[in-house]
Parts: sequence; C-alpha cells; structure tokens
Amino acid sequence: MKIKTIAYLFALTLPLAFASCSSESDDNQPQQSNTPGGLSASELDGRLFYLDSADGYSLAEGTSLRISFKNNQVSFSAGCTGYTDDYAISGDTLAVTMAEQGAKPDIACIPEEAYQQEAWIRDFLLAGPTIHLDGDWLTLSDENWTLTFLDRVVADPDRPLVGTKWQISVYAQGWLASAVNWPEEIHPWVTFSADGTVSAFGGCNAGQGTYLQSGSQLTFSGFSFAHEKCDMSVYAEAKTYDDYDLFLQQVFVGVADYSIYASSLKVLHDDNTGFHATAE
Repeated sequence: MKIKTIAYLFALTLPLAFASCSSESDDNQPQQSNTPGGLSASELDGRLFYLDSADGYSLAEGTSLRISFKNNQVSFSAGCTGYTDDYAISGDTLAVTMAEQGAKPDIACIPEEAYQQEAWIRDFLLAGPTIHLDGDWLTLSDENWTLTFLDRVVADPDRPLVGTKWQISVYAQGWLASAVNWPEEIHPWVTFSADGTVSAFGGCNAGQGTYLQSGSQLTFSGFSFAHEKCDMSVYAEAKTYDDYDLFLQQVFVGVADYSIYASSLKVLHDDNTGFHATAE
C-alpha cells in the first residue's frame, strides 16, 4: 500500500492548437471539402475516435491508437508522445501537413515499439489516405492498409453518475493530490443512488448521506460515517485511515461541481478539494 503525492492536473486532453486561416473571419473554423458533396472538416471537428480494427497492420502489444480533429488540426497518439498536425480534406483525401516535429528518438516510450509505431502512422497520414465517415465510423485507407475507428462517445461512453460504483483514484486538496493505491479490500469508493442517497467507503468506515443533482453541480447534506475501529491487519503500514474518512465527510458537504468523461468522475469544490474516481 502506497500513497504518493503527485502534481495535480484536472484535465488530460490531446494537444490541439489553433490553426491559422487566410482571412480573419475564418479563424479557427473547420475548412470545407474542396469537392461539392464530399466530407467536410466540420463533420469531424471536436470528435475523438478510437481504433477499432486495422487491416494490414498490427499495433504493438499494450498500445492503442486515438485520433481527434479540432480547428483544422489532427492529433493522434499511439502509445508514445503523439503528434498534432494541420489537415484539410480534398474530395475523399485527408491531406495532412507537418506542423510539429513530435517525439524525438531519445524520448523513452513504453513499449519501445510505440515510437516506431507513431512514426509509421504519421507517415501513413502524411501520404494522404482516403477518408470516409459513416455515422460513428471513420475509415482511413490506402492501397496497403485500412484503419477503422469508432467515435469515442460510442466506444467509451460517459458512464452514468447514478448506479455506477466509482473507485476513488485521487484525493485532491488545492493543487496537490494523493494517488490512492490501496489493496482492493480497503479501496475507497462512492455510489450515487436514484433516491438521492450517496454512499461511500473511505478505506476504514462506510458512510451515507443525501445529494441533489442540478446541472453540473451536486449539493450534499447529512453525510456521516459509522465510526468503527479499522482492522489494521489489512494495512501494510501501522497507521489508521480515519483521516480519509474525515476527508470524504468534508467533501460531501455543500455544493461541488462534478464532471464525467468516459469512465472518469471528478467531484471538486471551489477550492479544488474533492476526488477523482474511475467506474468499476
């Protein structure tokens, strides 16, 4: 069991920069296809796709490929540092223009094959593959390879707040946080029920209270833990975790903002006190 203090970041996103356009009025607007009736960049703008299948190419074990489009830029990551480049659509061709150097050979990627993998995929994109969008499915292909992607919203949808068991992964206090790496039997969790009950386990005791959801805010009241002595035999260090019970009790008071992205939940007060959790 280990609690490790880490620098706290509240959002992780693919690197996307604003593209410059020929006229001021068109700044940051997706370009339209040069072929009437063809796919337009506006249909891709703001969307993230996960690789579903690859015909003619096999990804390195333990890696995945994600590609996103925003403001005339395409970003992708395949297990290393990723790239962000400019793009346009001409007819059924994805025309990508190199905008940054990306990962350097001396940057360590895990696994090591990920660096070569990202370089290959970038070359594939720079060569101008055929692009086709069919609802949630995106296909990029040339004479040798076909990559088929599925929209993130379908491949990894936002989990519902209610009815999901959320395993707490980070306790946040201001701009610092403690990563939670505890044994399964004492790992803290939170659930929200349809009747307005919020239940939690802090690592030592279980507690319960009420919540009211309105938009992106949760209003908590009446939360308390049952104060029972911790079973120290399940801990790797001789210390109690009553403090973490008390911490959650402080989180479940008053109004907090919450957000859900895919399987991740954040519950944070104005002073950045709260937690991150992952759907079980």
